[in-house]
Order: sequence, then structure tokens, then C-alpha cells
Amino acid sequence: GTRPESFLVQYSSEPPDIVFHRGRWLGLIQLVLMNAIISWTWLTFSPFSAISADFLGTTVTDINWLSIIFLFAFGAATPATMIILSRSRPKFAMVTGGLLIIIGSWVRYGAAQLDDNRFVVMLIGQAILGLAQPFALSAPVTYADMWFPPAGWASSRPNLGLKTELIAVLPAFYFNSRMFHQIPRDNMNNGNGQASTIALPAFFIPAAPPGRMQGSAQSNSLPMLRQLLTLLKSPEFWLMFFPFVLLIATFNSFSSIINQILEPHGFSDIESGIAGAILIGVGLVSAAITSPIIGRRGGQLRFIKIGISLLALSYLSFIWAPTAGTIVASYVCAGFIGAFSFSLLPVGLELIADVTHPIPASFSSAFFWMGGQLLGGVLLICVGFLKAGPNAAVPNNLDALGLFGRQEAMAVRRSNSYSTND
Repeated sequence: GTRPESFLVQYSSEPPDIVFHRGRWLGLIQLVLMNAIISWTWLTFSPFSAISADFLGTTVTDINWLSIIFLFAFGAATPATMIILSRSRPKFAMVTGGLLIIIGSWVRYGAAQLDDNRFVVMLIGQAILGLAQPFALSAPVTYADMWFPPAGWASSRPNLGLKTELIAVLPAFYFNSRMFHQIPRDNMNNGNGQASTIALPAFFIPAAPPGRMQGSAQSNSLPMLRQLLTLLKSPEFWLMFFPFVLLIATFNSFSSIINQILEPHGFSDIESGIAGAILIGVGLVSAAITSPIIGRRGGQLRFIKIGISLLALSYLSFIWAPTAGTIVASYVCAGFIGAFSFSLLPVGLELIADVTHPIPASFSSAFFWMGGQLLGGVLLICVGFLKAGPNAAVPNNLDALGLFGRQEAMAVRRSNSYSTND
């Protein structure tokens, strides 16, 4: 669990003429804000799927495609992100992400004004915003290499993208459910205007700090093709890849359908939004506590084995939590899911950086995010086929009895068909 000495040298041999002035925080704050607005757009419709379906003229199940296309677009844009960041150009990544945020936001604004095909145009806007996220999510690692000294909060390079994402996504569930509950069109218009405003400063962030030429942050890196081949030939990389891709995918799909899990059991959009906020909030606190401790004391693999087992039990418990008759049970399970998910991710990313050295952390972690987003989209597609029918004991539920509910609905339809034939 100890990082190789050569890895430390890569970040400690800074040229003496670099001045780490306070302006470096402006770019990092901008990346946090960009991640925040992208996460808000991703989760705009999840906390109130029924209202969203009515507003967009579609079904609750089809609302999942607003997340699915976002996640697939993320995967499609990741190779371009890796090429840009392999050349140590975080400013270009920020500008590209900011431009895509502005375009996607205005496409969504236009969709909200339409009377026909509103859902189709909204899908296009979601796809454009999905293309923007890997630029904002992966850029913090390379930005920190260029702008920050080795010590301090920003020195945990592999986790910078995750930290900005965690800080960003926390308010999405709670405020989305409150802001958009009453007047979807007006709030959509205001939100998309704010997204454009937040993205604009990305164009004015300096490309490199004084005393450093752009592109020197990772001058010791291997050529990109060699990095790729090194990863693909590494058994350690694949042993880490599959469990953590599954971890990211399950969380992404779960956070997208939490409202659809709780709503059939009589819980409101506000309660679903609070459950999502607890999911992220508890995860933030847990990651902030466990990540430094594990980083100092080691034992990453032991922590990962225990954490993944407890996370699986938490997901299993959430199947029956909505049937408890109180939202508190779902809140508790959501808290455990968030705690274990976000405690595992930073530890895993640090371990990935160790086992894939000398590949830059921004390059190796991009594969994990891409795989997790793509698999998350596939899982969301599968969810649409697992939803119970309207004649189930709990209509349209997604709990453990969902398949039996669908069979029950099919049996009723067959029975009605036989009666008609008679």
C-alpha cells in the first residue's frame, strides 16, 4: 500500500522558478463549479420522475434515457479527454467542457419552450452535457500537477476529480426536488441560464502558471500509446478495473432511479430528494474521514474487501427498506450506501495510481470512469425491463418482488384474454 519512491520524485522535482500563487485556486474552484452544474443537469429530472415525464410528454421509464444518454456520451468523450490531458493542457479541457456546457444548456432551454418533441430535444441537450463531464472531471488531476505544490490538500492527485465531483453533486438531489417541483418550465429556464453563466469563466483561466511553459506538467510521462499498451497488459489493472467499474456503475444507476424506487411506495419527490442528498452527504463525510486514515496506515486491499461486502449488504437492504412503512429506513440504507461507495472510491483510485505507475493517474482513472459510466447506462436500460406491472401488489415497483409483480400482471392479462374468448 506504500507508493513507490519514483512516484514521489515525479511530483517533488519542481523547477525552482515556479511561484504557486493564490490564483491557482480560481481554476480549481471553476472546475468544482463546472462539475456542480453538470451534475445538476444530469440529475435534473431524477428526483421527480413523474412530474418530469408529464412535463416532457413521455413515460417515467423513458425518463431514465436522460441519464442513459448522458452516461453514454461521457464514455464517448473520454478518449478525447485523455488525448488533451496527456499533453498537459487542462485549460483546453476546461474551455472545451465550458463550451459544451453552454451549448447543451441552451439546447435544453430550447427544449423547454417547445410544445412538440420536447423530450427528443432534451435528450440532445443531455448528450451534449454528458460530453462535457469527462473534461471537467479529469482535468483537476492535470491542473493540480501544473499549478499546485506537492504538499497540501491538492497533492492527492488521483482523487481530485472525485473530490470536485462529490462536492458538486451534493445539492443536486435536494435542490432539484424543491426548485422544480412546482413550475418545471420556469425553473428549467433559470437553471440553464445559470449553467451558461457558471461555464463562462473557464475561458479566462490562465493556461499555465508563471514560470512554467504549458505542457511541462507531465514531461516525464510515457507516450500515450505506450501508456495504453502498458495498462492493457497489466493484470493488476484489470483486477482493479472490474470491481471498481461495477462500483461506479451501480452507484450511478442507483442515484438515477432512487425516486422510481421510493415513489411506488407512497413517498414524495421531496423525500426522494432528501434520500439522494443523504446518499451524497454521508458519502462526503465518510470519504473525508477514511481516505486520510487509510492513506497513512495502509491496508487498502483489506479495506476494499470489507467495504465492498458491506456495500453489497447495504444495496440488498435497500430492496426492502421502502416497504418498512417509514422513509427513515430508506434514509438509513441510503446513508450506508453513500458511506461505503465514497469511502471505497478514493482508496481505490489511490491504489490504482500505485499499481499502474508510471502511468499518470489522470490517464488510468479515466478508464475507470469511462467503464463505470457506460456500464451504468446499460444497467439503467435493464431497469426498464425489471419494473413491475400496474397490477402488482405495489404497482410499478422496483423492489425484490418486481419480477413477481410482472408475472402477476401477465397472469391477469392472460386470464382476461381467456374470459373474452369464452
